[in-house]
Amino acid sequence: SLHSLGQRSNMMYTRSIEQLMSALSLTNHDIVFTSNATEANNLAIFGVCDKYSNGKIITTKIEHASVFEPIKALESKFDVVYLDIDENGIIDLNQLEKELNNDVVLVSIMWVNNIIGTIQPIKEIIELVEKYPKAKLHIDMVQGMCKIVPNFDLNKIDMFTFSAHKIYGPKGIGGLFIKKDMVLQKRIYGSN
Repeated sequence: SLHSLGQRSNMMYTRSIEQLMSALSLTNHDIVFTSNATEANNLAIFGVCDKYSNGKIITTKIEHASVFEPIKALESKFDVVYLDIDENGIIDLNQLEKELNNDVVLVSIMWVNNIIGTIQPIKEIIELVEKYPKAKLHIDMVQGMCKIVPNFDLNKIDMFTFSAHKIYGPKGIGGLFIKKDMVLQKRIYGSN
């Protein structure tokens, strides 16, 4: 809006994005703010998968419901693989490597599990997924963002989600970081 309150709001919005990008050392991502992380996870999953009539999705058996349920809903269109975990709650990287192929459109894995607290080997996951350009990597970062220093480069992840209240921000704000070269299928029509 052109009025002064609108301009001040826009300045605060722009500054918050700049601060987030700087704090996370992001150089090649945009952000879409949502009402929560559930909406952000759904936007990531359906935003990629709705562009395809078939293909393969890889996730884990221990995902948050906001990832698990949307992917379960896509089982009629996609070959969905739920990776096994070991006794410590860590995925089997060998199984991931065997399941990756040129049909994979999405790999969605939670960094830090909200129930058992396990931390997935995202650096190694990135290295495996990068070999398949069609496959987009989505990381649910809600539980770990700004709490654990990542041992991986966030710039190499196609999409990742966060929830503001988990990092001392206000409730009712989530977000999806998206690589600038990615285009997601629209979920809402009517305005930009």
